[in-house]
Amino acid sequence: MGWTGDDCQQCEQYPNCKHGYCNSPMQCICKEGWGGLLCDKDLNYCTNNQPCKNGGLCTNTGESFTCQCPPGFIGEYCEKELDSCEHSPCHNGGTCKFYYPFNTYPIYNQ
Repeated sequence: MGWTGDDCQQCEQYPNCKHGYCNSPMQCICKEGWGGLLCDKDLNYCTNNQPCKNGGLCTNTGESFTCQCPPGFIGEYCEKELDSCEHSPCHNGGTCKFYYPFNTYPIYNQ
């Protein structure tokens, strides 16, 4: 029990083992880049999926990831453009405009 193949020399891996293999029956040894009991956790999510948008820096955190957004962008995936002019920072009749592509500092015109 636990072996398969013509000569019963191939082990049967643990049920639902996704990205793994076995050396003896009921094992789930994860292939490189995968983790978790069933080898279903992508340890290289950033490389394989590139989830961060707009030049965000992706960092693997074990079973997940985080995005460090460049100036001018926010959101889990850096998908939202930060509008520095949204709250009307200009006084005395001035107008606020972005300097694209950086959007880090609004330009105030009088």
